[in-house]
Amino acid sequence: SDPYYERCCGGAELSVQPGTDLPYLPSGWRNVISSLVVGQRCELVVWSLRGKAGKTRKFSSGTYPRLEEYRRGIFGDWSNSISSLYCRCPPAGPRP
Repeated sequence: SDPYYERCCGGAELSVQPGTDLPYLPSGWRNVISSLVVGQRCELVVWSLRGKAGKTRKFSSGTYPRLEEYRRGIFGDWSNSISSLYCRCPPAGPRP
């Protein structure tokens, strides 16, 4: 209900499973990601260049509806700047 976030997290979706390693994003996904949702107990590591090169950042569990709020160096932000990623989640512990 907040107009600031009203138009966030819409559009196409790229779902990745724990352990997904994408040094080269699928066709049409490079430099177009503008929001993220990272699963519980997971961490998403992103890079600004293909092949896991360039600037890097780790996003912990949570919702990131506006990646332009997260700085990527002095002159940039992470909106439309992700070219590769790795999703890391610890294995689930034994269930009682």
